[in-house]
Amino acid sequence: LFNASILVSLTSFSIKNNLPTSISNVRALISVYDNTGTIVDYNENTYIDGNGYYQDSPKEIKPFLAKTIDFSRETEIHGRKDYIVKIRILDFKIIEE
Repeated sequence: LFNASILVSLTSFSIKNNLPTSISNVRALISVYDNTGTIVDYNENTYIDGNGYYQDSPKEIKPFLAKTIDFSRETEIHGRKDYIVKIRILDFKIIEE
């Protein structure tokens, strides 16, 4: 059966640095679950890496500040309005200053 419900896309999210030092190379897992708890989509990527993956990609997040990550079309994840999105930080680099 084809489910004709309206799909929505997660196009951006924010990462906040609560540490007193700058961070970079933030590796995150974004998971989308339907209303039964079954995973239906995911994206794992490294953000704030300063490698120019995004044209205006920052090299770091300064202490106690946040940065919004905008997805490109290739990294969008999709779901329905009633789906649950969870973002888990898997790893990051502390920048010694």
